[in-house]
Amino acid sequence: MESLTRSGALPPGGAEEVARVARAMLSELDDLLHTITERVWQTVPGYSQFLPDRQELTARIGESVLNVVTCLQEWREPSPAELARSARTGERRALQGVASIAMIQSFRTAERVLLEELQGWCTRMQVRAATARAVRAALLRDLDAIERSMLDAYTHLQIQIEADRRLSEPRLFRRLAAGVPIDTSELSELAVAIGVADPDKTQFVTAAVRLWPRPDGTPVDRVTADQIRHRVVTELARSLGSAVLSGVVEEVGQPVVLVAMPWDLEPEALLLDLARAVAPISETPVTTGIGDRCTGLATLGTSCRQALAAAAVVGAPGGLHLYADTLLEIMVRREPAIARQLVDRYLGELSGELLTTLRTHLDQRLSLRATAAVLGVHKNTVSYRLHRIEELSGLDLHRPRDLSRLVVALEAAEQISAVPPAAQQP
Repeated sequence: MESLTRSGALPPGGAEEVARVARAMLSELDDLLHTITERVWQTVPGYSQFLPDRQELTARIGESVLNVVTCLQEWREPSPAELARSARTGERRALQGVASIAMIQSFRTAERVLLEELQGWCTRMQVRAATARAVRAALLRDLDAIERSMLDAYTHLQIQIEADRRLSEPRLFRRLAAGVPIDTSELSELAVAIGVADPDKTQFVTAAVRLWPRPDGTPVDRVTADQIRHRVVTELARSLGSAVLSGVVEEVGQPVVLVAMPWDLEPEALLLDLARAVAPISETPVTTGIGDRCTGLATLGTSCRQALAAAAVVGAPGGLHLYADTLLEIMVRREPAIARQLVDRYLGELSGELLTTLRTHLDQRLSLRATAAVLGVHKNTVSYRLHRIEELSGLDLHRPRDLSRLVVALEAAEQISAVPPAAQQP
């Protein structure tokens, strides 16, 4: 490590006094780091809000404290390599979205604790006043140098982010939703920003919140969609206690809020948290789709597209829909030509009355009595209509394979009616 001679002079014998104090502080380094981390975590909201846990904060504080105490022990200034490590911490904080004022507050907190610790050891070891003043001044100068290095790097990266629009969450989701590959280096930056230690093995789940026009017919504009995104993310982050990625994309003319979060349980375990997250935006009708769990940031695009597909299969707002539970609907929606052929082949000859009877019969688990009760007709009428359905469709309602064909055809009919004509392909 390159050493730099310290400019401040010590009285005769002062170097040994300083070294003894520094060794004493290093002997209780763990307790010192715990005290500083606790105070920062409790008093500086910028860290508890953006960092995944305290361990990362303790590690970064530990680098700085070890740096300054070692410099005191060796009576030298921080080396370029040590300042470079501080600069990397500044870049990390910029990517994590920690405000500069939070960094400054944490430094002031650490400074106060270190000065208290230094003064305590100087008193207990009966360090001469001249030495105590010199070492206090040196500690403050070293902390200023480290802080300046960190803030300069932080500011420089912030300017770069604004200037060249590095990978941001909204841009990330637009690219993921479109199936555009994401560069490995960009994923590494994103992993740092959200505090993911292993971006290749961490599991994620993505949800898509489709924003429908309001009851008066007013569509949701992008500004409002972004405001809704912030509200959903705030609720989810509070509920889950972890970082939440988010962005807004557009699907068939409607804005969709996409959120992704580290999650190692089954997707359905998120239903309650998602329901709570969208509850505050009750003035806007929504439909929420949830993708399958994926492993690694690089595969996040698959879960995004699954969530979007699950949110798009219903023709009216409401509900939370798992991708795994909507495969049939997604299949017929993705193949509109085949969907129309299914409808024409099996339902084309059925009148409105017969279609209503068929849907009701399926909903009532093929019970004649229950179907008749729902429709308000006699059981014989239901039997006659079911017989006509078999004649016109060419299918046997007592055969599971034929029943499944009718179910798929009915789902295809619903999907066709739900897709706007302009979006339908020939």
